[in-house]
Amino acid sequence: MSEKELKQLTNIFDPDWYLSRYQDVANADTDPLAHYINFGWKEGRWPCHIDAVAMDDEMWADGDVSGAYEGLKLIAADNSSRFRGLASWFLCRWLASWHRWEEARIYVEKMLNDSNLSLWVKHEGPFLLAFSVLYKCNERPRALALINNSQWTSSANKVLAISMLKTNGEKIQTLNQIYSANNLMEIDGTSPSIDALRAKGVIPKLETRFRDPLVSVIIPCFNAAGTIQTAVHSLLNQTYTKLEIILVDDASTDNSESVINSLIKSDKRVKYIRQPENNGAYMARNKGLKACKGSLITVHDADDWSHPQKIEHQVQFLKKHRKVKAVTSHWVRSNHKLEFESWRMEEGWIYRNVSSLMFRRSVYRKLGFWDNVSVNADTEYYLRIQKKFGSAAIGEVLPLLPLSIGRVDSSSLTQNSITHLRTQFAGVRKDYLDSAIEWHRKSKRLFMPQFGIRKFMSPPLICRGEHKVRLDNLKRVLKSKQLFDANWYKTVYPDVELANVEPLTHFIKFGIEEGRDPNPVLSLTGLAYILGERHYDAISKWATDAKSSKAPDSPDGTFFLSVKGERPLEDYNSILAVAHLAGQELYGAERSFIDCLRMLYCKSNNIYVVLPCGVNRSYINEVKEYAAKIFFCPLPWWHEGRQEFTEITEHIHSIIRHTGTNIMYANTLTLWEPLIAARKCNLKTIMHVRELPNHDPELCKRLNATPDQIRKHVQSNSDHIIANSKATASFLNIKNKTTVVYNSIDTNRFLGDDHASQSEKLNVVMVSSNTVKKGIDDLFEVAKLAGLHSENINFYIYGPESVDLTQRLVKSDLTNITYCGYADEPQLAYEGIDVVLNLSQFQESFGRTIVEGMCCGCVPIAYNWGALSEVIETTVGYLVPFKDYSRVVDILLKLSNDQIELSKLKDKARINAITRFSEKEISEQLSTLLTFSQ
Repeated sequence: MSEKELKQLTNIFDPDWYLSRYQDVANADTDPLAHYINFGWKEGRWPCHIDAVAMDDEMWADGDVSGAYEGLKLIAADNSSRFRGLASWFLCRWLASWHRWEEARIYVEKMLNDSNLSLWVKHEGPFLLAFSVLYKCNERPRALALINNSQWTSSANKVLAISMLKTNGEKIQTLNQIYSANNLMEIDGTSPSIDALRAKGVIPKLETRFRDPLVSVIIPCFNAAGTIQTAVHSLLNQTYTKLEIILVDDASTDNSESVINSLIKSDKRVKYIRQPENNGAYMARNKGLKACKGSLITVHDADDWSHPQKIEHQVQFLKKHRKVKAVTSHWVRSNHKLEFESWRMEEGWIYRNVSSLMFRRSVYRKLGFWDNVSVNADTEYYLRIQKKFGSAAIGEVLPLLPLSIGRVDSSSLTQNSITHLRTQFAGVRKDYLDSAIEWHRKSKRLFMPQFGIRKFMSPPLICRGEHKVRLDNLKRVLKSKQLFDANWYKTVYPDVELANVEPLTHFIKFGIEEGRDPNPVLSLTGLAYILGERHYDAISKWATDAKSSKAPDSPDGTFFLSVKGERPLEDYNSILAVAHLAGQELYGAERSFIDCLRMLYCKSNNIYVVLPCGVNRSYINEVKEYAAKIFFCPLPWWHEGRQEFTEITEHIHSIIRHTGTNIMYANTLTLWEPLIAARKCNLKTIMHVRELPNHDPELCKRLNATPDQIRKHVQSNSDHIIANSKATASFLNIKNKTTVVYNSIDTNRFLGDDHASQSEKLNVVMVSSNTVKKGIDDLFEVAKLAGLHSENINFYIYGPESVDLTQRLVKSDLTNITYCGYADEPQLAYEGIDVVLNLSQFQESFGRTIVEGMCCGCVPIAYNWGALSEVIETTVGYLVPFKDYSRVVDILLKLSNDQIELSKLKDKARINAITRFSEKEISEQLSTLLTFSQ
C-alpha cells in the first residue's frame, strides 16, 4: 500500500463499523485500523460503509434489484465520486453474469480509467472482465489493445485471454506458455477444442511400486456419449498409471453404454457400473465410492479434461504431506472451442476445483458418503473434511494453474435458473450450505450414510433419494420455514382432526397428493397448474425458492399465484370475479360462473378472476378466454362460528389494490373473506345467490348454520344480491337489494346440433351429481315402475360415479338403466334424448340440467317445487307432485306412444329455453345490474 493510498483509506476508515462488520477482528481484540492496514486491505475487506458495496450486495440477493441497480448507475455517472470506478466494476460484473454484454460494455472504460479502483479491487479481475465483454461484443481490436495495456500484469489468466485471440495451432501454443513456464508437459491438439486436447509427444509414465497408492477415479455420467471419451482418455493418459477408473452410468438413455464398453475393452483399468434408474450424480458417485478399492479417491466429471500430470501432482502432494487428508487442484471453465469464461468475475478465470478433491480412504471411513442432492454436495464434503480435521487438512497443488478444463454447458445445473451458481449468494445453494454448516457445527460425528433419513435439511428441489427421505425432508423444511399452518389445515379439513392425525404429517402423507392447501394463501393445485408439474414437485419448488413466499409481484410485496388471461386490458370497467369451486368435475356453479364471465366480457368489462384451486386445467383455460388475469387463492367456505382467516382477507385486499377493480362479483353465498376485503377497500360487492338453504339441510349442515343465519350472512356481506330465481329471492326476503336474474345457458353449444332421437324407443336422461339428495333413488324407482309397463323406455344416467350410484347399480337388476359416466361437454349428455328428468329430493334454486336439456330439444319432467315451477312452463313440459312416480311413468308412457305430441313438445321446449335463458337476454340484465351497483 502506497503512502497516498494509506492516507486515502485512513481518512475514511470507520473503526466501529469495521468491528461490527468483521466479527473475527472484534473477537481478536486487536486495533481495527492496524488490522486493516496489515491484513484487511490485502484480504479485500472494506474500511467503512460504502453505499456502492451495499448496493452490490443487494444486487446479488434474492429480490427486487431495481433500486440498487439504479443507485449504482447514479454513482457510476458521478465523476466527483471516489467510488464511481467501483460502481462501474459492480455493474459490469453483474450485467456480464446475465450475458447482457452490450449493457456491460457501457461500463468498461469507466471501470478501467478510474484511478481509485485499485484502492478497492486489488486483482486483475477488472481487466479479465473488460476483455470478456469486448470479446463477447466482437470488439477484437479493442480486446487486443487491452492485452497490450501495461497496467495488466502478466499472469496465467492473461495468457488464457491472449489464446482466445489466436486461431488453430497458435491457440494451443499460447496455452503451452502456462504449462512450460511451470515445468509441466505441453499439450497438443488437431484443433482448438477440448475434445482434441492430448499430451504433446510421448507421455513419460511414472514407474509405480507395490506400495504406491492405487487411485480410484469415480466418473458419474448421464447421457455423456459425446464427451465421456475425452474425460476417460485424459485419465488413461496420465503420467501416474496406478488407477482404477469407475464409470457409473446413471441410467443414460443415449448410447453412453456402447461408448463405455469400447473404453472398457481398450484398458482394463476402466470399470463399469450401471444404475437401474436415474438418481443424480452424487448417488452415482456414492455407488462408485462403495465399489472403489483405492487408498486415494477422487472424482472427475464426464465432460471435463485433465492435464496429464494432474493425478501425479495430487498423489505426490499427499505422499509428501502425510498429515494432509485431501488435496485439490485448480481449473478453468471453457466452452468446447477453448473460449474461457467465468459466470461471475472474481480475481480470475482460474480457481480452486472443489470437484477435483482427492482424499485418503481414511476420510471415507470417518465421513462416509457425499450428500444425496442435486448440487453443491462436493462443496459440503470439502467443508465437512475441514470441520472434522481442521482447515489445514486440505492442500492445493499448483495454485492458479489450470490442471483441468471444465466444459461449460448451458443446460447444466450450474446454468439452470433456480440452481444457478448465483444462488450461492441467496437461494438454493446458500440455503443448502447454511444448513450443512449448521450440521457441521452441532454434530460431533459427521458421518454421512449412503442411505437413510437426511442428517440436515436440504432445499426440497435439490433433495434426492428415496421418496420417504424426500418427504421427510420436505416436512422438516415446511416446519422450519413456517410454511405450513396447522390451525388452517384442521379448520378447513375437519376429517384430519376427526382422524386424530397430526396436520403436517397428514399433509405430507396424503394432503400433497390430494391437492390440499398447506396454508391460507397457497393454492397447491393452482401452483401445480402454473408450474405444469405434479403436486409434490410444485410444492418442493415453492418450499425451496425464497421468492415463492415473498416475491414482489405487487407494490406491497405480496406474492400472487397468477396467470395471464387471453383478454387484453381495455379502458373498461374492471370487475373482480370470485369463484367458490373449480373442481375436476363441473356442475351448475362452475358452468354458471363461466357463463357470467362470458356475458360480462361481451359487455365490455375487464375481468380479473380468483379461483380457489387449479385442479381442472381445461376449466381454467376456458376461464382464461374471458379474463385479463387469474389469481389462485384458497377460499374456504363460510360457516357459522368459524374465525376469519385474516391472511386470506389481506391477500384478496392486495389483489384488489393490484388490479384496481371497481366492483367485486362473488359467485355464491359461501364466500366470506373476499367480501370482507372488498369492504376494506370500499369496493361494491354483488353476491350471486344460487342456493335455497331452507330446502337444503345438507348445505345447512356443512355451513353449520340455520337458514336464517345464512340469510343474515348474505345480507351483512353484500351490497347487492342477484337471486337466480324467484324462489331464491323469496327465501332471501331482502327486497331492497335483491334482483332476480335467471342463470343463462350458452345456447351456442347446442345450436346446429341434431339431438333428435334415432331410436324407436323413448330415451330419458337424468344429469346430476348422482346422490340420494339429487334423486338417484327416485330415478331407479321410476325406471322399475316403467319397466313393468313398457319395454320401450330407456333411462340414461350422466354424472360422477358416486357411492350412492354405485351401490344401486350393483344391487339393481334393471335392464332399462344405463350409466354413461361424466359428460365433459353438457350437450353430449342429451344427444338422442327425448326427455330430461329432475327428481331432486330438495327444492332446486334453478334447475340448470333441465334448461340445458330443453335447449337440446328434450321434454322436461320434474317435481313441482322450488324454482322448477318457474323454469318449466306447462306448455313445454310437466310438473308432477313430489315422489309421484306413477305420474312420471304415466307421462313417459304417453310420450312413448304419441310421437307427434312428443315432437311438438320437444320443439316448444327448445324454443322456450333459448328465448328465456339465452345469454343475449340475461347478459343485458347482468351488465345493467353491475353498472348500476357502482
